[in-house]
Amino acid sequence: MAKFFKFCDRKVNIRFFSDGPDGVTVTLNISDETDQCFLRGAELLKEGTEAQDLQRRKELWTQAVDELIGQRDRESVMEKAGVDDCFSLAEIYRFVVDTYAAAKVKNLSASAR
Repeated sequence: MAKFFKFCDRKVNIRFFSDGPDGVTVTLNISDETDQCFLRGAELLKEGTEAQDLQRRKELWTQAVDELIGQRDRESVMEKAGVDDCFSLAEIYRFVVDTYAAAKVKNLSASAR
């Protein structure tokens, strides 16, 4: 039985909130560039965690989230949630990382079949 190579789907749709019109969807590409964004974001989160000034922490964590999903989408998510603090930024970052990683593994596994 012949086995054929195929590239995996490289689009990851990350959905915040509901599937209805009130939800926010962010699409990331599975790529080396996106992985680099995650690494830069992790450095910003680390630097923010070490910051004593809470405003500076929030600035750095905001940059980390913007690195992944962009300012416009971050603002949409936070506006919809009605929150604007460091904890919400950490939640958004974790959700994006978890969703991206799960899709990457799933898509790579599917391309091997």
